[in-house]
Amino acid sequence: MDVALGVDVGGTKILGVAVSRDGDVLEELPPVPSPNSPRQLLDSLEAAVRALIESARLRSDEVVGIGVGVPGLIDSNGVLNETANLPAVQGTPVRAELSRRLAPVIGDWSRTKLVIDNDGTCSAAGEWKFGAARDLSDVVVVALGTGIGGGLIAGGRLLHGGRGFAGEIGHMVIEVDGPICVCGRRGCWEQFVSGSGHARLAREAASKGRATEITRLAGGDPNAIKSKHVFLGARAGDLEAWGIVDIVAKYLAVGFANLVEILDPLAIIVAGGVINDADIFIPLTREYFEQTRRGSGERAVEIRVAELGERAGAVGAAALGLEELS
Repeated sequence: MDVALGVDVGGTKILGVAVSRDGDVLEELPPVPSPNSPRQLLDSLEAAVRALIESARLRSDEVVGIGVGVPGLIDSNGVLNETANLPAVQGTPVRAELSRRLAPVIGDWSRTKLVIDNDGTCSAAGEWKFGAARDLSDVVVVALGTGIGGGLIAGGRLLHGGRGFAGEIGHMVIEVDGPICVCGRRGCWEQFVSGSGHARLAREAASKGRATEITRLAGGDPNAIKSKHVFLGARAGDLEAWGIVDIVAKYLAVGFANLVEILDPLAIIVAGGVINDADIFIPLTREYFEQTRRGSGERAVEIRVAELGERAGAVGAAALGLEELS
């Protein structure tokens, strides 16, 4: 049996899966915290691959591909050039080091493909191959997590750009004088619609004496507010929480409209950990998107929720290890 392994490194956790050629998840590892040093990153990736092989009881010759998704700019040599949400691991030569570390396990690398790519691109590959985008030739995948990952498919091909850095949609500026982003610029999209963006909006409201219910849900500490507390508040009917959801939906719709103007996709797939609360913010986002976009019905773009859930990045990383997407 041919199996590919996929490991997704997010801003807060690492997920690992073993996937068959048909997209069936044969094994899934419990999530572990994201690393804060190059050594921890490589240790975590090596441990995940070894654990997947052991728990799935795989022979080395059954592992046809290993894919790793990392948030940031991955060049053609598999070096992590820049990552705003995990700055401590910037500059790590992931492919070279992982290849060396896993040589005793894999043996002959000529039989196994090793792919290191951006986590958003991996999410796009997963949804395109096995999920919500499998019937589409042109798609934008927006992965909402700690930050925002992006994956682009055009004409039935994954787009990587001239240096492999395409898809950094979370850092398109939508408010010139907006808040400072972790990347150093102001007003990046992810400052409003990522998980950390939701928390920022709520903490800002709390500093002005508002968001009292959200703060209560966070244990009374405004600094402990996370995205989940905003959505918990909204589910409980808190009007201030719904006000923040409304802001998020508006900024999401504006970003979607910009992406549509530039890329002309057939659909936008919303992925990432935040989609656990998609039922709260996607209906509002669709309404604002319809008000924001221009053109006739021929320019209609569907907004879909990812089918693979939080697994999209890990499954997509595995998919990149399969020959069909090589």
